[in-house]
Amino acid sequence: MSPKVKVTRQEIIDTAFDIADAEGLKQISVRKVAAALDCSVAPIYVNFENAEDLVSAVIEKAMDINVEYCSRPYTDQPFLNMGIGSVMLAYEHKRLFRDIVAQKEMTDSANNPRHAEMLALMKSDPKLAGFSDASMMNILFKMQVFTSGLCTFASAETMPPGLTLQFLLAVLEETGYDVIDGERKREGK
Repeated sequence: MSPKVKVTRQEIIDTAFDIADAEGLKQISVRKVAAALDCSVAPIYVNFENAEDLVSAVIEKAMDINVEYCSRPYTDQPFLNMGIGSVMLAYEHKRLFRDIVAQKEMTDSANNPRHAEMLALMKSDPKLAGFSDASMMNILFKMQVFTSGLCTFASAETMPPGLTLQFLLAVLEETGYDVIDGERKREGK
């Protein structure tokens, strides 16, 4: 009899995440994860009630990675970094973005628990100093809508000719300045 393989909850989530990233969220199955870990299905069912619980853990990991990407210091401008992070995630994890992040962002848009984190990042950006929370949320919403479109291009298997990651990031930055300037004018600043 072969020895039992010890597999942690995190290893299971990471393996299922890798499957979702490469093949799509719908391709996660307990048997496929067990095969990738070279173990039986038992350790998976010890850690997760069912496949849906495992998929939920993968979705949560994807959303945490989204926050991590948006918190990276690509530039010295925290608000711009949020947008760059979204586009970079879409570009580097195309299927994951399309299957999980974009869908989750759309369904959680109204009551997104991560809005508080985003608002805190925005408040640390000198370019947004002096804006009310309401104005910052207005800026955030407009840029989320715009960035979602850029992410759609970035997550395409093949971007249309002439579109590059650098071009998308330049358009993101220009539009961000336009949105901020427009809000500043509306506030009379």
